[in-house]
Amino acid sequence: AEGVIRVGGDHNYPPYEFLNDEGLPDGYNTELTKAIAEVMGMEVEIELGRWDDMRKRLSEGEVDTLQGMVFSEERSKSFAFSPAHALIHQSIFARRGETRATELSGLKGKAVIVQRGGIMHDYLLQNNVGANLVLVDTHADALRLLASGQHDYALVANLPGLYLERELELSNITPVGQPFGAQHYGYSVLKGNEALLARFSEGLAILK
Repeated sequence: AEGVIRVGGDHNYPPYEFLNDEGLPDGYNTELTKAIAEVMGMEVEIELGRWDDMRKRLSEGEVDTLQGMVFSEERSKSFAFSPAHALIHQSIFARRGETRATELSGLKGKAVIVQRGGIMHDYLLQNNVGANLVLVDTHADALRLLASGQHDYALVANLPGLYLERELELSNITPVGQPFGAQHYGYSVLKGNEALLARFSEGLAILK
């Protein structure tokens, strides 16, 4: 529809964004988007799907903004970011009682499960950590796979990881290290679409 802003996000990244039991967009980012739309008088349509897919759709102009993306220098070559509305910590998860890699260097030569197109996928590729990457669509897939006895580690966002571990009742996995500082998480648009981004940033500032 004319004038409707298409907002995308991850369908399984609780508590930030997820599809609830009714199949509707939910979570902190979703509430925030609705509140920003209200104070800024914008009409938004929120669609949550596979992260890798949504990232492609942002790149191709099929969605106007993603409501939560971790900032990195590399990503800022293609995307523009709003001020952060959350800080994300990444954790290395392992099965209980197995070897613990608390640092990135400990992942060399190990089979590490990461979300396809996620910040840790980007990071491990760019920094040549030497891990064998196992790519999955969601954080939930990563943790299930690890819990089922496959591969060495999962590298996932800490809070979503803890949420999903509880929700999926995966009692045999645990975070063993947080080798990264806090990462800035905010709205992102394709470079050149800064005028739209400014409206989200302004809405954020008003809500703060």
